[in-house]
Formats: sequence, C-alpha cells, structure tokens
Amino acid sequence: MEVNELIGWSIIVLMVVLGQLIKKKRDIRMPIIEDRVKLLPYWLKPIGLGLAITSLVAIIIKHSLNLDIDVHYLMLATTISLLIMAISSEKHEDELYRQLRQNAIYYSFFGTVIGFLFLTGLNLLSSKELIENPEFRVLLLQLFFYLTTFNSMKKRMKKLNSVEV
Repeated sequence: MEVNELIGWSIIVLMVVLGQLIKKKRDIRMPIIEDRVKLLPYWLKPIGLGLAITSLVAIIIKHSLNLDIDVHYLMLATTISLLIMAISSEKHEDELYRQLRQNAIYYSFFGTVIGFLFLTGLNLLSSKELIENPEFRVLLLQLFFYLTTFNSMKKRMKKLNSVEV
C-alpha cells in the first residue's frame, strides 16, 4: 500500500469516528428527512437542470469533435448539477414527497451497489483478473455508513422500546 492510500484511508476512518462521536442523539421516531436534511430552495432545481444539460451537451460535443477539453471537469459539473437537483425541494414539499425521497435514496443506493458489483463481475469474466478499482473504496464507505447508521438506529430503537414497556 502506498503512503497516499494509507493517508486516504486514515482520513476516511478519522471522519467516520468523528462523525459518530459528534452526532447528536435524538429520538429515533422523529422523521429523518424533516429534521436532519434541510433541502435547497425550489428555485435552484431549474438552475441545476440547466447546468446538467449544458455539461452533457459539452461532453457530447467534446467527443464528437475531439476537442481538447478535460472530461473530468465536465463530469464534475454534471455530478454537482444533478446533486443540486436531487436535494432541491419541490414547490409544495409534503409528507408524500419526503417518503418518495427516502425510498428513492434507499433504492438508488442498493441499485448502485448491485450494478457496480455486476459490472465488476463482467469485467472479471472478460479479463480473468480483478483490477484495482478506486470505486471500491466509495462502495465500502457507503456500505459502512449505511450499516453503522442502521445498527445504531436499531440499537436506540430497542433501548426506547425497553424503556417504554
């Protein structure tokens, strides 16, 4: 393992530990989306859509005309614009939209993990060797956050249920 990889993993572990120590304890029965996640205002959604379309058109033009533009910046702009769209509120945000947002996050997370593992399996079948892929770190981090959050919420729920009985 290189020094940069060790530093990267150390920073990730430190962030996770600090996040768990600093995290404010609250009643598990309170809605997560309503309390914890403050959505961006609705007027940012069309701006994010415009940026996403502009970035995607720039990527298509770059590939069709073989221009000397770094695709990584365009992909970063596309990702940021899609994130803006994802965390912008609707015109009339209500309980149904909160539930839809939670379900979308849940299914997209597991769909991404399953899709990535499927593509990695196809790559393994075609090349007969597993190449080192930095995206594995992101998946490991996502799964670690999901499991630690879920287990801590489950533990607090059991504690609340035992106190109420």
